[in-house]
Amino acid sequence: MLTRRATVRLGSVAAGLALLAAAGSGRAAPDPPPAAPPGAGRAGYDAALAAARRGEAAAAARAFEEFARTHPGDVVADDALAQAAQLAEERLGEPARALALYRTILERYPNRRASRRAEVRARFLEQALRSGAAPLAEYQQIVGGFGSRPKDESIRRMQALLARTPGFALADRAAYWIGSVYLQQRRFDEALAAFAAVEARYPASEWAQRARKARGDILAERGDLTGARRAYESIMRDGDPSFAATGAFAAARVTTELWRARLARAGLWVALLALALALVALRRVGRGLLAIPVEVKLYVPAAALFTALAWRDNPALGRALLELVAVVAVGLHLLGHLAREAAAQPRRRRWRRGLALGLGVVLFVGAVGFRAVYRSGLMSMALETVRNGVER
Repeated sequence: MLTRRATVRLGSVAAGLALLAAAGSGRAAPDPPPAAPPGAGRAGYDAALAAARRGEAAAAARAFEEFARTHPGDVVADDALAQAAQLAEERLGEPARALALYRTILERYPNRRASRRAEVRARFLEQALRSGAAPLAEYQQIVGGFGSRPKDESIRRMQALLARTPGFALADRAAYWIGSVYLQQRRFDEALAAFAAVEARYPASEWAQRARKARGDILAERGDLTGARRAYESIMRDGDPSFAATGAFAAARVTTELWRARLARAGLWVALLALALALVALRRVGRGLLAIPVEVKLYVPAAALFTALAWRDNPALGRALLELVAVVAVGLHLLGHLAREAAAQPRRRRWRRGLALGLGVVLFVGAVGFRAVYRSGLMSMALETVRNGVER
């Protein structure tokens, strides 16, 4: 806790620093409020904090303002005004009052910490209040109380606000908010429609670029990688330069996924070809293919136990391992029969046939294994593990 003497000294130091900053910039500094007199207490500030903790927003805002009025030189006077402004803006639905308080901070305490946030919020409120205080207050109530009511009710209220106030200064932001709520609920069709509406109605807004990015994310999650790449590339081509890097990064990421998807499809065809060649090579075995080689009998129980343990901790990894284990079991089964078939060949052809058949089985297992890892969504994790090793 600061003593009253230390408080007075801090107030004097802050005032001196403000004068030095103004002198260095060549501008006259505003006269600082007089320092708080020795012995002046902060009972009012403490009472305001207590009221805010009890949820008495109106009483707390009045107490903060009163403290700042009666103790303008106190080191927490700017914080008191900032607290009052935040309560007015977020809890009381009084954006005009909040704007006046933020402007007071900027006028009286331009070099205090609270002035940074005050400047940002004042700029926002000046723009948002161009269509009136009532629509902005309702918008803030909808967003601020989002967690305390059903999401569909919040969406309906926001849609009604936009329909009732077509000239609302934050219409682009509000329309994007509707899409983001749909996305949060994984209602992808409705989210896509909402984001497309933002792009169509507010093409020059930064929220149109955000909507385009969100639409690309949805398409990528749905597996439409080509559509997602088009959305990201349009940000690079038509968007604001500040969003170009975001679009470029997303486009590069989805391009990598496109190549992986193509490799996965190619892996399926390679696996089917290898399987067909193996079956052709074993066509003379006939019903003997039903006999399970000893390698498979040893492999399957251990692999099944390992897969079950992995599934318990990570279902996605478990599904990938299950598919991979099944493929390896088939590969071992074929390899066992192929080895016996190769052994029956003349000595001159035995090693060449065995090598070719073995490589075919390895190719089959590798191709289907790659596809299994890709389809499980674990490709990035697998590559990260290969690059950096197992996490310890």
